[in-house]
Amino acid sequence: MSILYLIIDFIKVLIYLYLTYRVYIYFDHKLGLTNKISNFILNIFSIRNISFLFSCLVWLILNFILNMKIILSVIIVICINLFLPGIISSFSNTLTNRKKIIAIEEFIVSMIVSLKSGMTLIGSISNAVTSVNNHDIRSELETILVNYNLGMSLDEAIHKLYKTKHKELYEMIFNPILICLSYGGNLVHILEKISKVLQDKKDIERKLYSLTSQVRIQAGILIIVSPAILIGYFFFDRRMFSLICSTSIGHVVLTMVIVLELIGVFFIRKMMNISEKGT
Repeated sequence: MSILYLIIDFIKVLIYLYLTYRVYIYFDHKLGLTNKISNFILNIFSIRNISFLFSCLVWLILNFILNMKIILSVIIVICINLFLPGIISSFSNTLTNRKKIIAIEEFIVSMIVSLKSGMTLIGSISNAVTSVNNHDIRSELETILVNYNLGMSLDEAIHKLYKTKHKELYEMIFNPILICLSYGGNLVHILEKISKVLQDKKDIERKLYSLTSQVRIQAGILIIVSPAILIGYFFFDRRMFSLICSTSIGHVVLTMVIVLELIGVFFIRKMMNISEKGT
C-alpha cells in the first residue's frame, strides 16, 4: 500500500507541475515573462556568478550535511565551475537563437504581406513590429519608429539599430531595404528570398535534430540513471543510501558520479548542440 500511495503522490506532483507550466506559458505569451525574468537574473548575475554561487551551496551541503572530506568536495566544486557555465550557456543560446529566428521570420512575413497590400515602407515596418511576439526583438525594432518619429531619416534610424546585440539578424533584414532605398529594386522579392532562407535553415535544423534524436534519448537515459538509482535507494533501501552519504567509500563514489555526470552533460551538449553558425 505504501508503494501505491507513493505512486499516487508522484502523479499528483506531475499534475501540479503540468498545470503550473501551462499557467506560466499563458502569462509568458501575454506578458513576455521569460524574457523579463531572464533579463532580470542576467542583469544581476552573470552565468559564471550563478555557477559560482551554486557551487558554494553544493560545497556547504557536502561539508556540513554529508560531512564529506574537503578534497572530495573541492573536486566537485571545481568541476561545477568548469562545466556548469558551458552547459547553461549552451541551453540558453539554443533557446534564444530559436526564438530570435522565429521573431525575425514573423517580422519579414508581416512586412511582405503589408507591402503587397500597398502600404508604404514605414507603414509596413510599423505593422510588422506589432506582429512580433518576442519582447526583446519587438522593443528593439520599435526604436526605428521612435527615432523616425523624432525626425531621423529611415536610413539613420536603421543604422542606429545596428548598435544593438542582435546586429547580424537586423543587417540580414535591413541591408536589402537600404539597398532598395538607394538603388531601387523589388523589395518584396528580396524579403521573400530571405524568408525562404530562414525557413530552409529551420528545416535543416529539424532534420539534424531528428537524425540525432536516438543519441539524445540514449544520452538522456544515461544521465538520469545515476540520480534515479540514488532516489531509489532513498525510498527503498535507506541503509544503502546512508552508506553512500556517510562513509568515505560512499563519498568517493558520489564524487565520481557527480564529476562524470557533469563531464558527460557538458560534452554531450557540445556534440549535440546545433549552433547557429553550424547551420
